[in-house]
Amino acid sequence: MRRGLNRCLVGAGALVVAGVAALAVPTAGQGVSVRAFRVHQVDLRSTAQLAGVLRAAVTWRMYFGAGTAVPAGGAADAGVCTTGPLPTPGLGPVAELQAVPGQAVTKGQLLARADTTAVQQALDAAEQDLAESQSLLQDHRNAATATGGSDSSDPSAAAAAAAAAAAQAQLGPDLDRVAQGQQRVAALQRTLADATITAPADGVVEQVGTAVGGSPDCHTPVLVLRTWALEVHTQVGGEVRGRLRPGQSAEVAVQDTTSQVTTAVATLPLSATVPAPSAPAQPLPGPWASGVARYPLDLVVPDPPPGALPGMPATVTITLEARPGVLAVPAEAVHSDGAVAHVMLLTCPSADRPGHCHSRPAPVATGITVDQLTQITAGLHEGDTVAVP
Repeated sequence: MRRGLNRCLVGAGALVVAGVAALAVPTAGQGVSVRAFRVHQVDLRSTAQLAGVLRAAVTWRMYFGAGTAVPAGGAADAGVCTTGPLPTPGLGPVAELQAVPGQAVTKGQLLARADTTAVQQALDAAEQDLAESQSLLQDHRNAATATGGSDSSDPSAAAAAAAAAAAQAQLGPDLDRVAQGQQRVAALQRTLADATITAPADGVVEQVGTAVGGSPDCHTPVLVLRTWALEVHTQVGGEVRGRLRPGQSAEVAVQDTTSQVTTAVATLPLSATVPAPSAPAQPLPGPWASGVARYPLDLVVPDPPPGALPGMPATVTITLEARPGVLAVPAEAVHSDGAVAHVMLLTCPSADRPGHCHSRPAPVATGITVDQLTQITAGLHEGDTVAVP
């Protein structure tokens, strides 16, 4: 940041390189020590460094027949209770468990299975009842279409017509029994399918809530999983919030890990928190009266560094603005009278022919200021020399 700085002596209207003989200054004035800065290209990068904490991006709470996805920062469900003891009534105790806390799992991997002996017996009986109901329906349909002739005086024809009418009257109840049987079979088939729990995504098992032989209920999840992706939860002030844009690069460094990863700002803060002061002198109206507003910001880390775990502290460095290869001068070299900014442009002899350095004000247009360097967008060229007080 100090490249191009040389110590000089300035008088009124002229600069004298320190230690070098100089011509007489044409105007009166007492010399003061300044530096000469040669304008050159630099890479300016404005950043915001924030303290945050890691947490799981998504947590899955798995039950037999149900599962809930809890986003980072969301409240855990109180259960998935319905009218029965389980989301899928009829299942037996846990018969198989292929997961332990800390185990890495892949999407679709079998994790738990419940006993289905009673459900399978019920399904077999329901399928048999359905088959009998469908057979009876078909018999009544055949009987309803049978005719014994058109002579009403013929006893056999009359009996056939009466039988057909009776069969026709049974078609409605038969259809109802078949529909109910189909619904019963479908429900029991779903129960069988719900007897297994598979991983909804790649991740890691955080908790096992029911042991083998235990009876799962609708209040306690059988398993709790989280995705590998983590999230950094932090807060920003109003100044940083106003400069945030989707897509800005962010470097995440996690304490006790040896590497850092790159992510990006995906969404802007949508809410604010205002901490209450410890001892308010006098209550004031309005939502902002109790303290300085802070804005929660969450950054997804899809590939956390090895060893990163939820709850670990992290440091986030967000690149708010990047200006590569721009001209810049020390911020203290830029002067402003309120309307126009200017620098003191120096005209100096070459290094092998020292002499007086003359100065004159030069108007400039400025950009961002980073690390005490101010971008110059107009008014100077690379290689120019300016005075730094």
